[in-house]
Amino acid sequence: LILFFGYVTLVPEVWDWFMEKLGIFKKSKKILESGVEKQSLWGDITIGFAMGPVFTGCSPVLLAILPLIGESTKITGSLYLLAYITGLVGLLGVIALFGQKVTKRLQFTTNPHGKFKRHLGIILLIMGALIIS
Repeated sequence: LILFFGYVTLVPEVWDWFMEKLGIFKKSKKILESGVEKQSLWGDITIGFAMGPVFTGCSPVLLAILPLIGESTKITGSLYLLAYITGLVGLLGVIALFGQKVTKRLQFTTNPHGKFKRHLGIILLIMGALIIS
């Protein structure tokens, strides 16, 4: 997986082709557009669902907390889940407040053909090769 992400980070056209074949971009764009059209709470929720594929990078953390919840009592499991949600909401709140300022400073990281992405792809490929070896 690390090798795959290293390769598609190094060659972003492969990622675009892969996402196009799966139809993820088309579906996400359609949901996002319908959410923007609705100027209400439901529109915001729809936009949240459309942004879900972006947020799936956090799913390993969620999978790590699920065994804790499953093996505990209902109260303790609920507290674990509440702590997770509180931390997540706090982090997303900080991102919402300061995200634009940070992204303007880090705009060089968004260029898929830029040096930063190429270096990141090379690092991921090296890490993947080291893990395999």
